[in-house]
Parts: sequence; C-alpha cells; structure tokens
Amino acid sequence: MDPSTGDTLVEGASIREVFANQTEYAAAKPWFVNNEPITWERRVYTKYGPPRVVSPSQLRPGGHHGGVVFFVEANAGATPEVIFVPTRPGCEFHWYQWERTTGGVRG
Repeated sequence: MDPSTGDTLVEGASIREVFANQTEYAAAKPWFVNNEPITWERRVYTKYGPPRVVSPSQLRPGGHHGGVVFFVEANAGATPEVIFVPTRPGCEFHWYQWERTTGGVRG
C-alpha cells in the first residue's frame, strides 16, 4: 500500500498504473452493490464475508468482471476456489467463493 495515497500497490506501482484502462475498484459498481455473482471459467462465485486487506504480493491477476480486474492467490491452480475483487484503495479486497453445486441424489 502506498502510504501517501492509500492506493493498492502491485510490484511497487499502483494497481491503476499496472492495469491501466483495465480496472477500477468495485465498491461503486452496480453488480457489486447488488451482490451479483461473478461467473468465470464456467463457475459461479458469490460474495463471501466482509472485505479484507490482502497483500498484493500474495495475488496474481485472474480475470475481469464488469470493468474490474480480479485476482487469485499467487499459487492457485487452474480452478481457484476464491477470487479477490479490489473494492477500494488500501489493499482492500472482497472475497468471492466458488459455489459448489452437486448433482441430484440417486437412489
């Protein structure tokens, strides 16, 4: 985090510089405010818990949703269970967890 601006830093540069014209923070986005799920890689992710501060060094870009770059854990496999959506400056991210669904019960 940049102490002078409170902006989230990725490898020493602000998140806006690193992902210029690719991202904004999600806090004011209608899809975020309305608690809409994110569909990515044929999985549905829903908002989980309160926003949390996460060090960007622990994350890597995962994809985009509604004008916002979201992140996954740096060591996450191809199908992460959690994605991290930047909500506002200060390394604040909201977690979205994969909604696991199972098929019908046979019997």
